[in-house]
Amino acid sequence: MKRVVSVVLVLALLLFLPSCTRQNKVLRSVGACESEQFWTHGTFQDYTDFGVYTFSSDVDLSRNRYFAAVDEADIETLFKYIDHFEQLVENIRTTDPADELAVNYAFDHAIVDTEDYFYIYDDERYEIEFCNFDVWFFDTQTNTLYYFHDNL
Repeated sequence: MKRVVSVVLVLALLLFLPSCTRQNKVLRSVGACESEQFWTHGTFQDYTDFGVYTFSSDVDLSRNRYFAAVDEADIETLFKYIDHFEQLVENIRTTDPADELAVNYAFDHAIVDTEDYFYIYDDERYEIEFCNFDVWFFDTQTNTLYYFHDNL
């Protein structure tokens, strides 16, 4: 029985670590942030995360290996993911209004423009749209990085 539990724990950890590693690599590529706020909802396998990272000085993402400059077509793609994420947050608010993510989530679509940067990771192993994704959005006017993640 102990061996079975150990194997299950190791397998669960292996499923969880790739997402953490990916998140950390992207965040580290931007540099040291001044402040960090992070909220999560869910369990080990199924979880939804939202992060807000602020930077005290201008961040140059023009040569960053993850981020690309936002163009008009990208805005529609960004909103597709963010709108889906916001529907998940609304579902959480309906079932658990006191949940930390439901209480703290706030994002203003009006800040998205072509002076900003973004990175989207959508796990192609899943056939279901929006099954496992990360969206990073950097607002250059406020030096704020937003992180949207869902893993169903």
